[in-house]
Amino acid sequence: MNTQSLEINKDSYVSFDATSLRDLIINRLNKNAVFTDQNYVGSNISNIIEIISYSFSTLMFYLNKTSTESMFTETLLYENMNRVVKMLGYNPLGNQTASVSFNVAAKDLATGSYTIPRYSYISLGGFSYSFCRDISFTKTTNLTLENIENISNLYRLYQGKFIEYNYTATGSSSEILTLNVSADTVIDHFNIDVYVRDVKTKIWRKWERVDNLFLYNSRDEVYEVRFNENKKYEIKFGDSVNGKKLNASDYIAIYYLSSAGATGEIGAAALEDTFLSKYNSTNYTTIINDTNSANQYFLKDTNYSNLIFTNDSASTLFASFDTVEDIKNKAPKFYKSQNRLVTSQDYKTFIDSNFNNILSDSVVKSNNDYLASYIKYFYDIGLSSPHLESRVLYNQVNFANSCNFNNIYIFALPRTKNRTYLMPSQKQSIIDTVLPYKTPTADVIIADPVYVAADFAVKTTSTPTLQDIDNTELCVELDVYTRRSNESILADITAILSSYFNKTVFSLGSTINIYQIYSDILNIDGIKRFYCRHKITGATADGISLMVWNPVYNNADITITTQNFTLPYFKCIYFNNIENISNKVVFINTANLLQNINL
Repeated sequence: MNTQSLEINKDSYVSFDATSLRDLIINRLNKNAVFTDQNYVGSNISNIIEIISYSFSTLMFYLNKTSTESMFTETLLYENMNRVVKMLGYNPLGNQTASVSFNVAAKDLATGSYTIPRYSYISLGGFSYSFCRDISFTKTTNLTLENIENISNLYRLYQGKFIEYNYTATGSSSEILTLNVSADTVIDHFNIDVYVRDVKTKIWRKWERVDNLFLYNSRDEVYEVRFNENKKYEIKFGDSVNGKKLNASDYIAIYYLSSAGATGEIGAAALEDTFLSKYNSTNYTTIINDTNSANQYFLKDTNYSNLIFTNDSASTLFASFDTVEDIKNKAPKFYKSQNRLVTSQDYKTFIDSNFNNILSDSVVKSNNDYLASYIKYFYDIGLSSPHLESRVLYNQVNFANSCNFNNIYIFALPRTKNRTYLMPSQKQSIIDTVLPYKTPTADVIIADPVYVAADFAVKTTSTPTLQDIDNTELCVELDVYTRRSNESILADITAILSSYFNKTVFSLGSTINIYQIYSDILNIDGIKRFYCRHKITGATADGISLMVWNPVYNNADITITTQNFTLPYFKCIYFNNIENISNKVVFINTANLLQNINL
């Protein structure tokens, strides 16, 4: 039968829904006058028409959703992209909560060994920061107040509070459990723990989270976690071939970290005057007892207030789940590396995927690259023993063995609003996570970026000095017709510089586009032209003239430029004292009079 006999255009199928298709079938049957039951609701033929119509509608829905998104490079919808990369074995990242490094001291606590139970938490004005594992420490002296260094350097507190989710197994092979929580619940991707109470032994055991069940045997108590196309978490168990299969009626307790998102980020000193609280839930006490190591002495309820917490630095920033573009960028690299760390790109892919909640950017270099550029930089600025430079020595002593060759160096830029370095616990976390996947002949060392400052300065001598910064002003000539206030124009200039030199969006080894900054400022309504001027010599530079220097070695690494430039891979730049930029801006009116702006 051709489309003409159906009295519809050949492409009109896209306009049909279940109701219109049902009506079309009924009208066709009525015209033939062979059947009449189609007009009676409840008749057999009427029911068949209903089934066909609504099945067609369902198929059309999936056709419209996926017909143009069957290819990886063309996919735009998250649910389709998630399904496509599942075939590659790639698991998109979900949300990652903020975390904070801390210092802890024991006050009026007897000497001995203690363990803080997992999921203990600190409450902070409506949200919490929790431990995700048991934390053991030893108080070695009789001092009233003793700092517990071995905790501070190894562990972090994660924003959120653990929630218990219970489930009874059906015993099917490769059983999949979906965490059906409310849409506004934010679950941290890396903090989902599974405990299984065997129906036969009645004992709780903590199962291990793994990347792929295929790599494990029938006795291994392991599970996979996947952030699925509906943005919910699936937990998959084994089939007694790859991973142990659940028994029917096994009782499952899942503990997931529920985050407050970006609102849970905290600043330095936020943990002061706070106290640790013990976690409790339906099965928690039994689970803790069943999974407790024989040598662990858990902190008594009365001793929680004896631990005093502080934080010298702000928390990391909350990281949202992978977008379609993120997945397009990460999935091919993951497939190429097969989750094994061999090349520098393998390391970077792994680091960026697993630690984008604490890292804004990372660069991975071999030992040769490290020596030829990073160490050479310190020689070039005059250091005779670069290996004794404070940050180099600190990382080598604390995170590497005595071997100083055949290392993999990861330059890590923290995801924070301040100029800072990764805390020791964060560095240790990266090293511990990388360890099972790296080649056994290479050691991983986390290296710190070199921060350089930028400020307006005009070159007056062959050897610039920091005094040139104090003596340089940004002269802004106003349009004769502008009615904008100086304060408003100054706010726009500050916003442009703050946005461009924003560390949270900057990367290591960035190219500084001075021409773009010049263009953006010149396009501010009310500005006719601007230039940098040396107040003593009167020398000027049209547009932007920047001094860039290393604040640690002021006179050794310092330059002035009016051209675009690219930083080495280990450097990150910030604008010096941007909050007081009003002291350096001078506005020139049509009469060429200078007026200092004091806000």
